[in-house]
Amino acid sequence: MAMLKIPDERASQLKRLSRHHGKPMTEVLGSLIAQELEKEGLSRDMPGLGAEVVKTNVGLRIAITVENITTAGLNVSEAIGLANAIDQISHKAGRASVSFKSTSDKMEVDRVGSAVRLAIHDDLTETAAKRVMPVSIAQEFAHQIRLAAERAA
Repeated sequence: MAMLKIPDERASQLKRLSRHHGKPMTEVLGSLIAQELEKEGLSRDMPGLGAEVVKTNVGLRIAITVENITTAGLNVSEAIGLANAIDQISHKAGRASVSFKSTSDKMEVDRVGSAVRLAIHDDLTETAAKRVMPVSIAQEFAHQIRLAAERAA
């Protein structure tokens, strides 16, 4: 995590927005950043996370990358299922779990306190990775997965 210094006046305004939306300040700030990136047409890519359309011998798939481990690829419905699982767990409080299985990959999405954990295991390469992320980052990743699924459809 990075530490960000902002003037007291801006911190006060951010707290006011946070209370108004009933969300932590980090989520409000993340939403504002995502909105501005989209408005300006800039990439919303995040280090260590990715969802890309790839051509395979069975058609277009969505390759999911978590901490430099890339899956063999999900079909469109599996990718949308993963995005939905991330969104579903993002809205739960406390400890909760949602399992997600695809044809060749095992993924698990958990709520860990105020964060979301995504665990991925690629059966084809026998590799695994985990990533714990704030809810706003998890929701942004779900959005990226959906966009990749739309491009592959």
